[in-house]
Amino acid sequence: MRIDLLELAKSINKQGLKTEMNRLNELYKLNLTLDLWDKFLNELTPVTDGQISMFALSE
Repeated sequence: MRIDLLELAKSINKQGLKTEMNRLNELYKLNLTLDLWDKFLNELTPVTDGQISMFALSE
């Protein structure tokens, strides 16, 4: 069996995540934000279009 990390990451409660980020920011002087989390989710999202088009022959 495999774990879908993207689906797992999407299922995380945003309020709980924000609370934990705030705690880590204070404890370790970080600058974690929900925007960074969203960017992380975008990086996990596979690219599904445009890959084949770069190999298509132009007319």
